Amino acid sequence: MFKKYALIGEDLSYSFSVKVHENLFTVSGVPAKYEILEIPRADFGKKQVWQTLNALDGFNVTIPYKQAVLAHVSVEDDVRLLGSINTVKNNEGNLCGYNTDVFGFLQSLEQLGALKVKRFCVIGCGATARAIAVSLVVAGAEHVTVVVRNFYSQRLQELLKALKTANNFVNIYVCDLNNGIGNGKFELLINATPVGTYPRNDSFVFGTEVLKQVDFVFDVVYNPKETALIKMAKKHGKKCCSGFPMLVWQAVMAHKLWYGASFEDGVIEQLIDDLMQKL
Repeated sequence: MFKKYALIGEDLSYSFSVKVHENLFTVSGVPAKYEILEIPRADFGKKQVWQTLNALDGFNVTIPYKQAVLAHVSVEDDVRLLGSINTVKNNEGNLCGYNTDVFGFLQSLEQLGALKVKRFCVIGCGATARAIAVSLVVAGAEHVTVVVRNFYSQRLQELLKALKTANNFVNIYVCDLNNGIGNGKFELLINATPVGTYPRNDSFVFGTEVLKQVDFVFDVVYNPKETALIKMAKKHGKKCCSGFPMLVWQAVMAHKLWYGASFEDGVIEQLIDDLMQKL
């Protein structure tokens, strides 16, 4: 009997998730179907939508529902601190929420050689920005610069509170994107916004002078394969990583949660290389 999984979100024409999950099911030898379910914001809380989701064995969550889904599923305290969910498992009728983005991010960062950074700058304050910023602070980062367009947004305040909860001694700076991000030196620069996503490939989140201040660049955007930010960072000789390895690694953890999947050494790295050629 086929298991049924899906990705829920809005405006998902850019998504490569179906390919990733289909490949993981094939490698695992698990018969399953994975599909895209686009849900308009006005419909997200409706009973009919949740009846559909409750009929699935599990699902992934992306923009704009990573935070909204918290009200509909059960979660542990560590997930609540991260403030967002991207993976849900149907545990015999009980929907349990997890954040596998953190695993995907940290796995990608380790391969980049930037896992132990002490100073980093994150662009954005949404669900993904909060999850990865908190995870870096938990991992030992001591100085965080958050760059936003709106100093008074609720999401920013929630992010700052979560960072302090993770480590009350962390140094936090907030900058206005329109006025640059200051002259501080960062080991790692993270774009945690959708800026640069297909089809707006040429979008760039800030001026190139910022790249002189960093050692590593991580862009959560994975489509296109190389965003404008990644291309420019490479021109400046920076070590870079797109969001594609994160996409695959977070999916790997989702499969482990859903049905206990296991993968041999090197299989996922090869899968990432193969899929990036098709992106």
